Amino acid sequence: AVAGEGELAVMSSRGAQAVIDGMTSRTWENSSAPRSLFAMMRYRPGDSAPAVSVPLLVCVGSADKESPVEKATALAHLAPRGELRTYPLAHFDFYRDAVRQRITADQIAFLDRVLAGT
Repeated sequence: AVAGEGELAVMSSRGAQAVIDGMTSRTWENSSAPRSLFAMMRYRPGDSAPAVSVPLLVCVGSADKESPVEKATALAHLAPRGELRTYPLAHFDFYRDAVRQRITADQIAFLDRVLAGT
């Protein structure tokens, strides 16, 4: 599913393979069923964003090539209560432990804030 830059995979980019190689799980495999590609090609979260009535936090890396910041920004703006957090990262950097902990803390703070208002 994920490979290094220039290799045949669903997603391939510089540094992707190193991040994937560093992931450890008894159940996760670096593979995807070919049929999943059809759903990926039709995936357009912006189409549904205007109907999302709850607070929506969109987190994106400014150097993300797999999920471009322009599309994430548009998604956040299309949702009535959307918020955007941009990080100086590429797509697979989000999976690194230290980065994941920082982003998770931001997400928890977002939830604390929006749930306190309910």
